[in-house]
Amino acid sequence: MEGPQDEYRGTPLWPLGVLLAVFAVADLMIVPTMFNDGPRSDGLVLIGVLMGLMASQAGLVTLWAVFGAHPWALRWLTTLAAAELLLVAFLVGIILGGDPPRSLEEFAGGPLCLPLAFLILQAPLWLFRAITGWQIVPRDREETSRGARQFGIVDLLAATTFTALALGLTQVAFSLGNDGRAETPGALLGLVFGFAIAAAVNALLSLPCLWAVFAARKKPRAVGVLVVYYALLGIALLALLAVMTDGSLPPTEAVGFTVVFEVVVVAVLVGGLCLIRAGPYGLLRPRRKRAAADGGTSPFAPVEREERSPGESLKAES
Repeated sequence: MEGPQDEYRGTPLWPLGVLLAVFAVADLMIVPTMFNDGPRSDGLVLIGVLMGLMASQAGLVTLWAVFGAHPWALRWLTTLAAAELLLVAFLVGIILGGDPPRSLEEFAGGPLCLPLAFLILQAPLWLFRAITGWQIVPRDREETSRGARQFGIVDLLAATTFTALALGLTQVAFSLGNDGRAETPGALLGLVFGFAIAAAVNALLSLPCLWAVFAARKKPRAVGVLVVYYALLGIALLALLAVMTDGSLPPTEAVGFTVVFEVVVVAVLVGGLCLIRAGPYGLLRPRRKRAAADGGTSPFAPVEREERSPGESLKAES
């Protein structure tokens, strides 16, 4: 869906390396640091920190897999490898925290199921990209990038192969957990349904931060929009917690969990995207050609890049 590989040759990758190193250390140390003394009175708040860190990492990984520079197949392979590394670091941290898995099969289940989760989590983001045409590109190539190209037969075959491998690895994970017996269709459908819910949550959490960092022209107004948006999202999360716990969860703990979770998510997402933007990367936002028939905008029309002079680009950034 992108141009030739040499279009992005020499692009800076240090922001991604920094994020990967920081997240790997955090995933390795967070469980031993927070839960090494057993149950605590602030346990729910610490769980909010842990879940926020995991959700924000998933958001950054999937955002780069969908909107990032370089050909999509290369992005998928590299981001999936990074996600596997972070998951293994987190599992090793659990072992260091005194809760080792009962068997090697239990340890391997998460990494084997991760490729399927990786694919499903991207689905809403690809829909958003198909509608907007957004793509993160090196900032010095915003004016020369060719933007997205048509999805060809080679891309379709590669995506189909990747999906088949992800399903096969998930089946292996199920068989390891069932002493070699194949999983039931209901169990696989349940897992896919859970990943689909996570994909919707991931899009709701990550896309506003992508807009605020890369697309918003007036940053103070973007901050206000984020505050209002995540406040409303927090109210919805509190209502969901009340339903799930049947009102048994104390309001102070529920509010503490929600606030900590959202603060960690927004802080890590915005911080990570700002680091990528300083890479330096920018957002390519192509304009769609108007349909000749009705003068409107067709979502299936070919795209053309937004023409701006370097002076206009600097003015828009400021």
